[in-house]
Amino acid sequence: MQNIRVLVVDDHDIVRRGIIDILSSRNDVSHCTEVPTGTEALELLANEDVDLMILDISLPDMSGLEVLGQINALDESKCKVIIISMYSDRQYVKRAMDLGALGYVIKQTATEELSKAIEHVLKGRRYLSNKLYESVYLKTADGEAPSHLSLSPREFDVMILLAKGVKPMQVAEEMEISKQTVNTYRTRILEKLGLYNNVDITKYCLRQDLISND
Repeated sequence: MQNIRVLVVDDHDIVRRGIIDILSSRNDVSHCTEVPTGTEALELLANEDVDLMILDISLPDMSGLEVLGQINALDESKCKVIIISMYSDRQYVKRAMDLGALGYVIKQTATEELSKAIEHVLKGRRYLSNKLYESVYLKTADGEAPSHLSLSPREFDVMILLAKGVKPMQVAEEMEISKQTVNTYRTRILEKLGLYNNVDITKYCLRQDLISND
């Protein structure tokens, strides 16, 4: 994807400058705008086309999670969102991903991870650092690793989409793979988790709190 239009939303000037420095090293970013508040971000998004938003959770006027929720209400918005935050708590990460963020990067590791996150997100793929992935999706209350630990990252992504009721052809289009490959991943998922069909996949993901029941 070329000529990417990016919006950086953070109330700290030094953080915005650091993010823009990272973006400036990419030859696919054609335009970069920065704002310090959620209100300004939503106003700009309503009037301009934005391909990628890099959004902090802690903003002076509203939560970045609230901004995410309002973006979801804009059916015509094709803006992809990466959360960049100091918060690594499971509740924040999980909620952000449930609200539609495709990536979540901790500010302390942004220098190393942000470009990688952008690569994933622009292709419609989720990005979490290994540390966040483990804290959000792999730990259980009793400390035992759940069955989906055995899945590869791609199998995990397919599982989540199927659990949400996305049709195999749509999964294939979203992940830029063939429908046959989706079916292969689905077969592996069922075998590894000891399940029988897509309904079982949905129930499993709900039990593990991998998807919301909204």
